[in-house]
Amino acid sequence: MRDRRVNILLVEDDPAYERLLRRMLSDAEVDFRLWHVTSAAGAVEALDGRACDVVILDLTLPDSSGLDTVRTVARAARDIPIVVLTGAEDERLPLEAMRCGAQDYLGKGEVNGAVLARCIRYAVERRKAQLAARERRHLQEVVHAMERVLAVVGHELRTPLAALRVTTEFLLTPEAKETAEWDVFLKSIHSEVTRMAELVNNLLEAARLNSGRSSWHWSTIHLNSVCDEAFNVIRPLIAHGRVELRLEIGASPLMMRGDSDAVRRLILNLVSNSAKFTHEGHICLRARALVEEEFNWIEIEVEDTGHGISDSMLGKLGHAFVLSSGALGSDYVKGTGLGLTICKAIVAAHGGHLRVTSQPGIGSVFTARLRADLEAPAPLGDDALIRLERAA
Repeated sequence: MRDRRVNILLVEDDPAYERLLRRMLSDAEVDFRLWHVTSAAGAVEALDGRACDVVILDLTLPDSSGLDTVRTVARAARDIPIVVLTGAEDERLPLEAMRCGAQDYLGKGEVNGAVLARCIRYAVERRKAQLAARERRHLQEVVHAMERVLAVVGHELRTPLAALRVTTEFLLTPEAKETAEWDVFLKSIHSEVTRMAELVNNLLEAARLNSGRSSWHWSTIHLNSVCDEAFNVIRPLIAHGRVELRLEIGASPLMMRGDSDAVRRLILNLVSNSAKFTHEGHICLRARALVEEEFNWIEIEVEDTGHGISDSMLGKLGHAFVLSSGALGSDYVKGTGLGLTICKAIVAAHGGHLRVTSQPGIGSVFTARLRADLEAPAPLGDDALIRLERAA
């Protein structure tokens, strides 16, 4: 292992064993730099910003023991391989440690210089291979997602663009200036351009969220203000006189940790979706704090008296580019599903889930439950969860 220096973080509370490992590595002619800490907390601090190739971790420390030690250090180590040192006689413990994030393990009584050097080298190379495989999968997913986006862009934009071209070509003719329908044509062009711009924006947002490399801006959010801002944007879209827009949120400040812009987008998407399909009655936005399963949550609920969602479409919500013909009454609405796809990813990043309850002809309730105390975004799974319920 003389081809490059190996930077090692040793997490071990026995100074005699630390000296023994140094001697073993020197005898095995390993070119190394070793940092030594004596606790799990010290390991977490040392891993913050320090360039390290491998962590050698004792499972029994003054402030942590067993699998809890592995989990704590693995969260801080991220992509740095961990080799566990164990003196335990239980053979299952090292295997469980590997399931919790370790790359390999060594029994303390079996270690010598050659074995230690080989274990470190294999752990580093194995981790590199895992990261390379993960990157390949990610690139494959990106290519597949791009192919889907291109297909949808061709389908969703080609027809309206052809219609716009015909309309503008007519408006450029001399006889068009004499027509009484000039304003009608202009309004039609404006409406189609607005719709296509919204589609493109949603496509870009969905692609960003699904890429696995979203940039989140985490901070403390005053949810009362975010709800007010979202309502001010939505209010002009409501058919006033026929639809009542309600905001039910207490006077007490609702605070949470998260991405303020993303939460605002979540609320806008949910309320604007209700506004499209609610022509009379009300749309109500509620927000509240609650504690459940020892976690602090924020629950955002949008209730409407719209058409409701049919059984055939309820299970398709949140899947991009699903046609919703006939799903929302007799309006024959064709939707891309991008709005709920975006909502689903935002909710997942905030450690929560989205629940939909609906009754055809009566209305729907969309409930987003978000963790209020996350200090960083939760990793997005392969399929963030939408829980579907049929109203009684």
